[in-house]
Amino acid sequence: YTNESVDKAIAFINKDASLGGTELYRPLEDIFLKNKEDPQYALNVYIVTDGDVSDENAVISLIRNHKKNARVNTIGIGSGVSKTLVIEAAKAGNGECEFCTQNESISTKIINMLKKVATPKFTNINIIWLDGITSIIESLPSVIY
Repeated sequence: YTNESVDKAIAFINKDASLGGTELYRPLEDIFLKNKEDPQYALNVYIVTDGDVSDENAVISLIRNHKKNARVNTIGIGSGVSKTLVIEAAKAGNGECEFCTQNESISTKIINMLKKVATPKFTNINIIWLDGITSIIESLPSVIY
């Protein structure tokens, strides 16, 4: 990312987006379908929301069904955001989540998120132990000690 791209994202987020309900399912479905057509690059999806969605469970299920090909990260803004959606969508998509309250800087939250997701996520790891037993690990915890 560049300073210019972060500035553009912040300017877009700071617009008055009080347009009614938040429709996430169809845009996410479109993003996932387009990625299937050209899976050359790892897909990182960022959901920035200040509201609630009516089809929360369907959105989370859609994300979960595409987690092998995409990492979904979420930022919830303000007090009216669905905490369940922000947390569960990030979990379902093997991503990260952040919350931004009225007194916090959205730019700091975005930069923190970009730093977190810049680290590659390892999945489907095979470990062959000295005794020949193979362990398959589908995903790792956020921190390994």
